[in-house]
Amino acid sequence: MNYLSHYYFDQQNTDPYYILGIALPDLVKNNNRRWNVHPHKYEAKFEENSIFSSIYAGWKRHLTVDHYFHEAAYFLEKSHMITERMRTIPFENNKVKPFMIGHVGLEIMLDTLLLINHKINGIGFYESLDKCDINQIIKFLELNEIENAAEFEKFYARFCESRYLLSYQSNESIVYALNRIQYRLTRQFFTETDVRLMHTNIAELMDIVEQDYLFIFDEIEAHLFNEKTNPILPTS
Repeated sequence: MNYLSHYYFDQQNTDPYYILGIALPDLVKNNNRRWNVHPHKYEAKFEENSIFSSIYAGWKRHLTVDHYFHEAAYFLEKSHMITERMRTIPFENNKVKPFMIGHVGLEIMLDTLLLINHKINGIGFYESLDKCDINQIIKFLELNEIENAAEFEKFYARFCESRYLLSYQSNESIVYALNRIQYRLTRQFFTETDVRLMHTNIAELMDIVEQDYLFIFDEIEAHLFNEKTNPILPTS
């Protein structure tokens, strides 16, 4: 799941460092793909620090939600549907990755649907991140033996200041986001023709996804409730 979909399950939580924790696994990877953070190996270091304990609790929540999401029949069905639709499009860019669009595209669609249907307060997500001390975040990364953790500061500042996720308000914004990801992966943007084709197809796919998009959130919420006392957590 993407940032706002993760936030959906904990948007009533007032602990900013817990909210940071549910976003941090993706933030870290988006800053540096080579960073491998595995807090479960260092959890003893967090026990006597309430800030680090909150970040770690949020991190575990992120892993739990991702586990249920990626194992869900809903995810498999809808991501496959989007992937197969992408394979039918005569893209001019021969580096387009249909599987990537199927996976990431579904996640961005879900974030967008939560925003445009007012199921989530995106501003509240950023307000929580704004309250976190970057020095504490860097220290948390250093405790996880991340070298050059201080480089995270610039990325985090840009992420918080841009409020980019709030732009997920239309089919056009989804295509724009996917185009950026496409470039980051392949160093090639969609062509103008590709963008027009994507607009048409994403609009049709969004109509399909919107019909039952809350189902996956209800399903995960039920899992979280059932596993409240003994959560089943992946270890990576």
